[in-house]
Amino acid sequence: MTTDTATAVRFTGATDSQGFPPAAAWETASPLRFDADWRGKNSDALRETAVRLLWTPKALYLRFRARYRNINVFSDAEPNGRRDQLWDRDVVEAFLQPDSSAPGRYKEFEISPNGFWIDLDIAPGEKRDLQSGLKRRVQINENEKLWVAELSIPMKSLVARFDHSTIWRANFYRVEGSTETRFYSAWRPTGTPQPNFHVPEAFGRLVFVEPPLPHSSKKDAHH
Repeated sequence: MTTDTATAVRFTGATDSQGFPPAAAWETASPLRFDADWRGKNSDALRETAVRLLWTPKALYLRFRARYRNINVFSDAEPNGRRDQLWDRDVVEAFLQPDSSAPGRYKEFEISPNGFWIDLDIAPGEKRDLQSGLKRRVQINENEKLWVAELSIPMKSLVARFDHSTIWRANFYRVEGSTETRFYSAWRPTGTPQPNFHVPEAFGRLVFVEPPLPHSSKKDAHH
């Protein structure tokens, strides 16, 4: 069983040369794991996805760790890596809703195993390019049948003013396969008859927390 709350932990260190948190920082965030389909059925441990989230006032960082059976990607994209219809091949996806008072509005981010991406601003009857300015990097480990994708999303593309006490809504998804029947998996099952991720009422909660205090002497606690 899965919880309905995702937790993003504040990242306080320095990013690496590519602008991402170092490996140790991700360990402070508990992973969300899912391997069942969009209805919450047909679990496949060899397609498990784990998502970790970190935040600063300026950026939201996501790290997807995806076990795979096969890799299916497009060979073409725009020069910057953007690819329309990216969801027709393998992707991990994050749907983020900073303002739950507008339930039909949310942001969609997708990244593929070869680093192609798309970001969209979704509203009732609308789908626009978000132009978030995201950064991404991916790595495929063929020996372990694992691919890892990291995203750095500027907070200003998500909210006009970030307040870490606000509870967002969110869901995380994965697609594998190039032809039907493909494997559509979800952190929070959408329960639709056909695969459909655009079900905001199924989103879970996303909370922002401070990092746990390090196990250090009491005299350091005020720093």
